[in-house]
Amino acid sequence: MKIRKSKEFQEWFSSLQPPFKQLVDARLTRIEYYDHFGNVRGITSAIAELKWKNGMRVYFFKEDDETIFLLLGGLKNAQKKDIKKAKLLFQKYASD
Repeated sequence: MKIRKSKEFQEWFSSLQPPFKQLVDARLTRIEYYDHFGNVRGITSAIAELKWKNGMRVYFFKEDDETIFLLLGGLKNAQKKDIKKAKLLFQKYASD
């Protein structure tokens, strides 16, 4: 599985503390090499979220059978705002 990242996701990721970056990197590696997504929940028919027990979320969509596009990351306590933003980013990036 190929993984593409939005500018917004990259900015969020760069703001994380090293232990949280390691958690996200490990999950993305499992997706990339083994197609193992772990705990995932659908948000809309196109957008889904990767979930962690510590409250982290990463919103993404599948571009095709071999590629996912990471839209945005966030925390459970800001989920409503993040989902709104992820929907807007989906409109922006899915049409590219």
